[in-house]
Amino acid sequence: MMFLLSILFALLILTRNPWALLLSSLYLGFLLGSRFLENKDAILLSPGIGFSFIILLVATLSKLKIPVIAVYPLVVLLTFALSWKLKVKLGNTDIKTLWILTLASFLALAVRDFFFLLPDYRAADTWFHGSKVRMIIDSGTLYFTSVPKYFSSGIVSYPPGYHALVFYLSGNVPRNIIYAMNALRIFEFVYLPVATYLVVKEIDKRAAYLSALITPFSALYYYFVQYALLPAFFNYLMFLFAIFLLVKSFEGDVNPVLVGVISGVILLVHPYQFIVFQALSLFYMLFKREMKVFLVQLAVSLLIFLAFYPSPGKYMTNSVNLYSSYSNKDNWDFVISLLKYSFLDNGQALLGLFFVLGLVYSTLRGNKLVRVITLTFLFILLATINKVWPRLHVPIISAIWNSERTFMLATPLIPIIEGFGLSIFKNRKFAYSLLAFSLILAYPFIRVEHLASESSYLLDDNVVSFIEKVGNVDGEVGTACIFDSGRWIPILTDAKITCISKGERPRYLYLDTRGAGELTPYPLNLEDFYRDYKVLMFEKGLWLLEKGNGSIPMDVCSYYSLHSDEISWLKSTNHFVYGWIIKNYATQKLRLEKFPYAISVSNVSTIAFCSDKYYSKFKIELGGTPGYKVSLFLDGKLLGTYEFTETGSLAVTISKLVKPGFHFLRIECPRCNYKHPLGMRRVVFYEKET
Repeated sequence: MMFLLSILFALLILTRNPWALLLSSLYLGFLLGSRFLENKDAILLSPGIGFSFIILLVATLSKLKIPVIAVYPLVVLLTFALSWKLKVKLGNTDIKTLWILTLASFLALAVRDFFFLLPDYRAADTWFHGSKVRMIIDSGTLYFTSVPKYFSSGIVSYPPGYHALVFYLSGNVPRNIIYAMNALRIFEFVYLPVATYLVVKEIDKRAAYLSALITPFSALYYYFVQYALLPAFFNYLMFLFAIFLLVKSFEGDVNPVLVGVISGVILLVHPYQFIVFQALSLFYMLFKREMKVFLVQLAVSLLIFLAFYPSPGKYMTNSVNLYSSYSNKDNWDFVISLLKYSFLDNGQALLGLFFVLGLVYSTLRGNKLVRVITLTFLFILLATINKVWPRLHVPIISAIWNSERTFMLATPLIPIIEGFGLSIFKNRKFAYSLLAFSLILAYPFIRVEHLASESSYLLDDNVVSFIEKVGNVDGEVGTACIFDSGRWIPILTDAKITCISKGERPRYLYLDTRGAGELTPYPLNLEDFYRDYKVLMFEKGLWLLEKGNGSIPMDVCSYYSLHSDEISWLKSTNHFVYGWIIKNYATQKLRLEKFPYAISVSNVSTIAFCSDKYYSKFKIELGGTPGYKVSLFLDGKLLGTYEFTETGSLAVTISKLVKPGFHFLRIECPRCNYKHPLGMRRVVFYEKET
């Protein structure tokens, strides 16, 4: 039976589909786990074991200078070898546990509205990781030494664990890179409640059920930065697997070498969560008064580090000597805002109360594991506070970027402590009633958090298809390379790009006018290039232009057409083509909350529209800093200069004939910036009377 299953999973590998390859890694993990774990544990631990094995296998091939594409036939052979004469006895199925874990995993998707784009965060993070995977495909190794000028040189020395797994899931197909990253993160959402249950059942099974159900509603998992830090988020899952194996190892059920392997993989993915795991292991050793497990797992972890990090000596030296600090985040106001976000805001007040109860009760009555988890959380909290005061230099720990990144390391611990705190209520109906009420309270808030962050991603199926078409041009494509889906062209296709600034005029130009940005906007203004270029391709705010003259295609005019003779932020974001911050968590959240103003952080802001009739006048409603002046231009011609009132409002009706065709309405506000933004409520056009 197992051999027949292995044939099926071998066929899945041949599909090169990220989801099929993900399933193959889970099956491989199950086969490996079945050789040295109880079968029930092997099933639940399959992801951790399978992912770790594939990461180390790809790293080993790279060290041996064998092309990493060899991982696929090797996994097929290992699958057959491990399944040969393997007998699996699952025993009695725990129906209650199965139902609760299924419900928790379903809720993880339902609370996110089953809404998932492709994870290209507006800043460099996800593009950075995607480019490293592309270099692995092109070079055939994790340890390439040079990169094209449009990729960051930092990918050469970045820890390669996450990228090794994404490479495997991509099937060695560049187009699949972003889909592999997406499949992995969606699987993490689904499986985090299961991994949480694994840990907490070693404390108390009832608390484990509660923690598993709380996990999809824990606010810190939805903090907007989590949507950019894909390796760090992956490590939350591996961290939970490592805790479970550590406990089993101290009980004598698991070889500590396996704990060290999982811990070493965490380090190979990113060092921050590894630091926390080693702190937790140290605390557990002190409670158990047994050094062997701790020392063995640490030694194995460090051997993996020395064997597979690109430059282990340099990395360790930097980690010991570096004190990282960012004034905008390493201050009391910011730390307090993190605590409020996690335990008070976002409908978390009741869950936050359970957390406090869990902290207190674990200290007074908890077993060793829950006390260690509580102590680990306090360790993270102290490290976070130390970023503000007294700012002592603690080797390795002080290398963590800032208070934000430090506190985020507590993300997988919070639902554990909250579930334990709720479990102190012994009346089952009362406890589950409290749980239901707390989840209902949290749901609308964290739903908005997810939708806001997910909507800020720059890639989806349509964008990838457009990029693939762009990849067929016969030359380099100029693009902004910042706040821009165009930077994915050389990752997902074989085309090359050139990073350009406002004054440059390449033959081919890729523009993403959908409003990605943070404190500064997307740097290229469509209006600056429009008259020197013709449209080769267009897709919902994405442009491929070529030098020359041409008319506006019908699909462009259709996309920017005026509906109900009005441009409004709440009705459509299409028209806001430059200066406006749209593909951003903060502005997407404001839009979901029905905030009526589009926000610009630029001193030049452009609106594009296409009219199919004559208008005699239009009214524009703006918001801004009292006393600031704005100038309005239509198709480059000055319409007038106006000043915001004492209340920061401005409503102007302009008599100007607007003919059918494609137009730019430009707003210049010389003193506007991210500290003093410009807001646009709406523009209403009035049809010319016949």
